[in-house]
Amino acid sequence: MAPGRLTRFFSTKKTFKFAKLSKTLYPSVPPDFSRTPSLKFGTIHTPHMFQVDWSAEKGWEAPVIKPFENLSVHPFNSSIHYAITAFDAMKAYKDSQGKLRLFRPEEHASRFRESCERASLPTFEVKEFLECLYEFVRVESDWVRQDKNFSLYLRPV
Repeated sequence: MAPGRLTRFFSTKKTFKFAKLSKTLYPSVPPDFSRTPSLKFGTIHTPHMFQVDWSAEKGWEAPVIKPFENLSVHPFNSSIHYAITAFDAMKAYKDSQGKLRLFRPEEHASRFRESCERASLPTFEVKEFLECLYEFVRVESDWVRQDKNFSLYLRPV
């Protein structure tokens, strides 16, 4: 292989940047929580998703918050065949004053990044990831029910 060819194939772009985050918001109305006193886990999703695409050629692209949609996965995606994935979910909730909270987000994000590194998946800067995540939670804040038994489950895919 010619010198430099491998570095051209695998991008050196190590992270995405919060400053490049774009948003396409979908007008939505959260459920009337007073009419749904008990919700089953995983039955309601917010109208948006936070997504950052990565490819070997380009590295990380600009992060986006966009309307919720199905994922398109290439049939040769290694996670389908060999289960190469990383996971570290967290929850957002509202405290008794209605303020949005995340439980130990720095620790979750750091663990998620370390899992990616161990699995040879692309890594990112924790600070940039958290800024994007905080903005996503702000966008979806109306969907976070102010009740000690409810939270917004944030799960990376």
